Amino acid sequence: MKRSDSSNPTNIIYIGKNSAETLGLKSFCGVDEHLHPFWELVVYYEGSGTGYVGDVSYTFSPGTAVAIPPNRLHHERSDASYCDYHIYFPALYSGLDVLVAHDQSGNLIRLAQTLHGVFSEKKHNYISLSNSIAFTIFEYIKSLGTETGMSQHTRYFTQLIRENLENQSFEIAQEAQQYGITMHHLRYCFDKDIGKTPLEYLTELRMERARQLIISGSERIKDVATRCGYTDSYYFSRCFKKYYGVSPDAFRSSLTTRG
Repeated sequence: MKRSDSSNPTNIIYIGKNSAETLGLKSFCGVDEHLHPFWELVVYYEGSGTGYVGDVSYTFSPGTAVAIPPNRLHHERSDASYCDYHIYFPALYSGLDVLVAHDQSGNLIRLAQTLHGVFSEKKHNYISLSNSIAFTIFEYIKSLGTETGMSQHTRYFTQLIRENLENQSFEIAQEAQQYGITMHHLRYCFDKDIGKTPLEYLTELRMERARQLIISGSERIKDVATRCGYTDSYYFSRCFKKYYGVSPDAFRSSLTTRG
C-alpha cells in the first residue's frame, strides 16, 4: 500500500479506488473482513451491496458514504460488481461511532473523485490540498450521516446472529419469542434497516464463513458445515450451491485449478 508522508498526523494516509478495472478483475464483489488503526472513509459511486462494521450493517448504492472508526472489523459484499473510493484518515476524531450517509446530490462522489485525482497526481502542494478535501469529506459525512442507523431490535439481533453462526441449535423465531418481539415485526425492522430478512442475513453470514473456510483450509466439507451451524452436510451443500451457484467441492476444485 502506498502511503503519503505521515510524519504530520494531520495528513491523510492514503486514498485509493476499488473497481474491477483498477484491480485487474472481471468484477469486484467484496472485501474480506479486516481493520485499520485509523479512520476509513468509503464513498460508493457504482453498484450496490451491503457493508458490515462490527454488528452494524448498512446497504450502499451510488452516493452512499460510511465513516469507519479505527480498529473496527469491517467487510463488504455485493451480488454484482461495484466501485468505491476509500480514504484512510488519521484517528483525530473520538467519541463517534460508525457514520452512514446517503447523498443524492452527487457532491460526495465529486469530492472523492477530486481528492483521488489530486492525491494521485502528486503535484505542487498536493498533501495539504488532499488533507483539506479529506477533512471536508469527513465533515460532510458527519453532517449527513446517522450513527449506525439501525433500530435497537435490528442491532440486537444482528449481533446475536453473528455470535451464533456455529450454533446448530440456534433458532431466530425462538430467540425472538424470548426477546419479546414477533417475527413479523422483526422482519419489518430488518427489511427497513438492512434490506434483508433475519434468515437471509443469517444465511449470508454462514455462507460467507463457509467460503472463507474452504479458501483458507483443507477441512472436510462436513467439518465446514458444522463450523457454519449446519447439522446435515448434504443440506449445507445444497444451500451453498443455491447461494453461490456451485457446490462446495466444485468451489474447492476451482481454487486448485486457479492455483
